Amino acid sequence: MSRRRGRGTGSRGARRAAGPAAPVAAGADHRVEAVERLLRDRGLEGVRVTAAGHEREIAALETAAPHLAKLARLAPEIKALGFRYVAVDLAAARQAGTGDGR
Repeated sequence: MSRRRGRGTGSRGARRAAGPAAPVAAGADHRVEAVERLLRDRGLEGVRVTAAGHEREIAALETAAPHLAKLARLAPEIKALGFRYVAVDLAAARQAGTGDGR
């Protein structure tokens, strides 16, 4: 209602102004590096890892399709490194696995 009156105090505007806290981003970088190290140690090369989600609680993985089963087995270890969820981008996995770019 205050937005209609031109006051700019609506809850949507307040959320946008706040943005993510710096410590979350710094922590996410450390966790991403730890996951990448774990995957390399387990013989998985070429896996792209990013921290995703509003609070960077998702380990988002992009890799070739043949690695999916091994990643599923490693999910508990990835979560133990500080992520709440582990997600795999299936479209990216299909593209990497087939090389057709579709």
